[in-house]
Amino acid sequence: MNNTIICTDEPNAVTVKITGKAFDNLKRIAEIFNAWDENDLTPAELLYRSVIAPDDSIMTLDEPKPDKYATTLPGSLCDAYGDAPDVEELRKAFIDAGFAIQS
Repeated sequence: MNNTIICTDEPNAVTVKITGKAFDNLKRIAEIFNAWDENDLTPAELLYRSVIAPDDSIMTLDEPKPDKYATTLPGSLCDAYGDAPDVEELRKAFIDAGFAIQS
């Protein structure tokens, strides 16, 4: 993992911290985008709008069974590991826990 992009668990949250060269590049990307779009997004806002918000599997985390057409994180994980010989066990575990597995 890139040591300038760090994900940490907190008691009630997950924090993503982008520092060093990764942050410098993200900041520069935001500056270039803002100049082109005549906008004033911060690096965090740009990251949220361009990466996080479009990702249905993240944006539906508040519902274990969101709308039947929404992509879910459990579904994305099952797709990513779809070639694993025991992926059906993973699917079943998610379903048994009440999660939808749409991808």
